[in-house]
Amino acid sequence: MVRYILTTTIWAIWGIALFAQTEYETVTISDESGKVAVDLRIKEPIQNPVVKWKQPASSNEVTGNANYEIKLCVTSLPDVKMVEIFLNGKSIRKKNYNTRPDFSRGSDCQFTYNTRIDLKMGDNKLYAVVRDAKGETTTKVQTIVLSITDVVYHALIIGVADYIYSGNGGPSDLKEPVKDAIKVRNVLINNYTFKPENTQLLENPTHDQILDALDELKTKVKDDQNLLIFYAGHGLWECIEKDHQGECSKGNGYWLPADAVKGKTRDYIPNSTIQMYLNSIQAKHILLVSDACFSGSLFKTRNAFDRADIAIQKLVEKKSRLGMTSGNLTEVPDKSEFTKYLVQNLEYNTQEYLPVMNLFNSFRLTVMGNSDTEPQYGTVHNTGHNGGEFVFIRK
Repeated sequence: MVRYILTTTIWAIWGIALFAQTEYETVTISDESGKVAVDLRIKEPIQNPVVKWKQPASSNEVTGNANYEIKLCVTSLPDVKMVEIFLNGKSIRKKNYNTRPDFSRGSDCQFTYNTRIDLKMGDNKLYAVVRDAKGETTTKVQTIVLSITDVVYHALIIGVADYIYSGNGGPSDLKEPVKDAIKVRNVLINNYTFKPENTQLLENPTHDQILDALDELKTKVKDDQNLLIFYAGHGLWECIEKDHQGECSKGNGYWLPADAVKGKTRDYIPNSTIQMYLNSIQAKHILLVSDACFSGSLFKTRNAFDRADIAIQKLVEKKSRLGMTSGNLTEVPDKSEFTKYLVQNLEYNTQEYLPVMNLFNSFRLTVMGNSDTEPQYGTVHNTGHNGGEFVFIRK
């Protein structure tokens, strides 16, 4: 009976030992007479750190975010002592641990390692190297692809030409804004990566219709997507303070929707409302293009230098809230040279990636030479601009 039990025990232990890749220490098992029945060596299993990529979760995952957050899940019986990240063959992060990383209950990880990295355009090879207290090392490889051509572009195109109360306390009708809005929509869809289902055209909208469209963008546009807003129609500047030279130094600017009535500013759309929406819409990049009188009051102008020498991934890395206008604190004509040359230069452009500053520089002087207005370019006040750039992507 003893012999049978011992034989069974030996085979069970031997099987476990083989499965776990073990060494042995001496263990003596005796029967009732004191005779040695079996002598085994058993050592705890050898286990390298287990490393799993949580983000990117799969190889060749595509992102449009140049500043990307990676996430590692690590499990190891001996304490983890070092995590090192290599990007495209270069060590970019290394962290040594002197104490055991915190264990998150209910998680499949003993601990997670998160950090942000800057990707180059195209394929990026990631290596995660994890070493435990016994010197055992695990390397896990993943590839992530940076491609801004996969970024979703949205557009809200507004043209107001027919005013409901024109001649009866409302603004006078215009001829060109709706035509101009249609031209802008067409060039974005036909020449660039704006899809029709993400490009909304509002012809002669009322105050509430414009705000409804902006409210919809707050829920529709995600934080890794881009948005262009175009407005053509009447604008109004209300001066509330002048400097010692008699020039207006402080005031309020407005868009005038189709149901605007003179003197009833509650029916106008103030700059502050536009700024509020640009700040609350969760897009990565927003470009506001305003072809209206006094629209320059929305912006803080920037130096119009060419940024073609800056890598595209650097331009799109940080959040942007930028604007182009047909003029500053001045009236602009119904027949817009600004929109004419904006559309023309978008059509003639041959660059795959076109930063908005380069676009602006391509037609600014032409507009000034063919009209009395000076186009403006800059950041939109108080909207969370962080130094990035809106980039058009040609089909």
